[in-house]
Amino acid sequence: SIASGRLSPIGDGILNGVREGDTAVLVTDGQANLGASLGDVALFAISHNITFNAIQLVPKTDDAWVAIEGPDKTVENVETTLVVKSGWASKDTKMLHLTVLVDGKTVFDDTDIQTEHIITQKFGDGYHRIEARVTDDNVIADNNAFFKVVKVVPKPTVLLWSPVSGTPAEQLLRQVYDVTQVASLPVDLERYYSVVTNDVTSSAITNDDVTRLSDYASDGNGIVVIGGKNSYDKGGYKNSYFETLLPVVVGTPGKESGDVNVVVLMDASQSVGSDEGGGLALAKKLTVDIINQMSPNVKLGITAFRNIAYVVSPMGYKSEKVGLEDTLSSIYGLGGSKMHLGILQSIDLLKGQRGAKHLIIISDGMLFPNDAQAANDAVLLARKSGITVYTVGGALGTDAFVADRVDEDVMKSLATAGGGIYFKARDTSKFNLLFGNVKQADPEAVTDWSVSVLDGNHFITQGLETNATISGFNAVAPKTTGRMLVTTHTGEPILTTWNLGLGRVAAYSTDDGSGWAGQMLSSGNSKLIVRTMNWADGDPDRKRATYIDIKDTRINEPATITVKADKQPTSQGLGFFKVRPDTYEASVTPTEIGFHELLGATYAANYPAELGPLGTSRELDQLVSETGGRYFTSSEADKLVEFAKSHSVKSILGKDYFRWQLAALAGILFLLEIMLRRMMRR
Repeated sequence: SIASGRLSPIGDGILNGVREGDTAVLVTDGQANLGASLGDVALFAISHNITFNAIQLVPKTDDAWVAIEGPDKTVENVETTLVVKSGWASKDTKMLHLTVLVDGKTVFDDTDIQTEHIITQKFGDGYHRIEARVTDDNVIADNNAFFKVVKVVPKPTVLLWSPVSGTPAEQLLRQVYDVTQVASLPVDLERYYSVVTNDVTSSAITNDDVTRLSDYASDGNGIVVIGGKNSYDKGGYKNSYFETLLPVVVGTPGKESGDVNVVVLMDASQSVGSDEGGGLALAKKLTVDIINQMSPNVKLGITAFRNIAYVVSPMGYKSEKVGLEDTLSSIYGLGGSKMHLGILQSIDLLKGQRGAKHLIIISDGMLFPNDAQAANDAVLLARKSGITVYTVGGALGTDAFVADRVDEDVMKSLATAGGGIYFKARDTSKFNLLFGNVKQADPEAVTDWSVSVLDGNHFITQGLETNATISGFNAVAPKTTGRMLVTTHTGEPILTTWNLGLGRVAAYSTDDGSGWAGQMLSSGNSKLIVRTMNWADGDPDRKRATYIDIKDTRINEPATITVKADKQPTSQGLGFFKVRPDTYEASVTPTEIGFHELLGATYAANYPAELGPLGTSRELDQLVSETGGRYFTSSEADKLVEFAKSHSVKSILGKDYFRWQLAALAGILFLLEIMLRRMMRR
């Protein structure tokens, strides 16, 4: 036995039970919550020639679980999105009755097969309690309920720098924020969470203004720059001091023939060897689809990785890549997932190429922590080498289906580190905007452009869809570290962000709806501007003189309570210590599931992490795959024995002695010495 009760030190138990060259069979769900991870076990196994197999576990009695995801903190009267997730230990698609309550009032009550439900709410000031429950005949009762607290704070104060008052931007912002409108920038900006400039011409922005804004952003505040007919390319921003604050350069750079180099890196490891949910067949199809969207003058290469990396197709113009499907047919799924080797191979392939360099990684992201870290380090090296890295999830289906077969956190993290974007498999048509023959738009023409989300992985754009068209925009292009989130259908940037010091800057390169972008003010599309403001504002508590903050936790796990006050707080059983001026922290460990109150603040404690989501862990799948093992059913004992025999090859270390050879060599040297001495005497 390697674990018991609610403590699951599975990794420790496995490491204590195996030796060099063993072939082991695991009967576990792999849900470790203590001690060594299964990634650590894999490292040990690979270096000690150990193979792990596992028995496919089928629950005797199925069990359901539920959880809630969403923000811990929001602003009053702003639409807040919560995601309620649920499922079965068997991962079967079955009916499940779900009830969601907000402050004791039922907002959802239905029975269906969906694993995700979106709940949107507008809250007033204070703490609000969200509770989700599934009701069915379950073995484990604790994971049938999940509790979440959302803290709502008063409207942040923002400064709107606009030459005129009463603009559409002002009307929208006043619905959500405490707005101060000015015609020129004041000296003191300290009390404002963010500064919004609305179609301000460059001649109205002094160097002192730019210096104050730069210091203001560096101190952790936000700046949002709204365009129009008097700003950006139409307002003299190009090569100005103010342009240095922006995540964009003014003007559209021309695309020269042959200045784009792209390498597509395919995951050919054993984890994608099966076609279930995607697999290698889908990876090959995605590769072909992405390449077909590219301009003929793009220089293209293809690489692949498993436990080694290799070049599938060397660099050459896309127009020269004939018989691509036949070339890809040579790739097969086998071995471990050493993505970092593939990234390094791709860097080497792009080395020496002139122009822009890009790497597209198609993978399920199923990497052990050490391999994920190595891949991240390789991506940082690629970025340092001037390569932008994009990632694509190697599974196609619903969000829940994809999330079960792709480690999207790993793929998103790699794209962020590489200055690129993570795309789901269904969104790869967006590569046409990046590398295709998109006709450049003419802002002077009387036409409309549809607006769409390019990067849906940012706080601003996550889960956001737009259905607006605009009749104009400002000509800008993202800087190297700028993150382009929203574009027109022809690829012109509409929203680009970056971090400046500790602060955040957003470039919204169309107008506020007064002339070009009126549809962006509709109830659904206006979320883009509101979310941009929320992102720029940062923590809505940060400028308050006093506050109490405590995040949700799990039963028997400590939660940190943070208090900002002019003197050290006291509470029975808590020991507060100062972490910075006027800020104190203490720790509390709840012993009961549900809502709790402390010093007037509310927080939730939920069931142990081991109880949901239930089922076999990804880490166990990876351990079996990486060590060359496989899954067996409980009725396949004969096959298991045969497999174990064929893989029980041990390396035996021994010593070979060469004493007589050394003695003979010493005798020969002795005789040679005697002969040389006699010759010298003569």
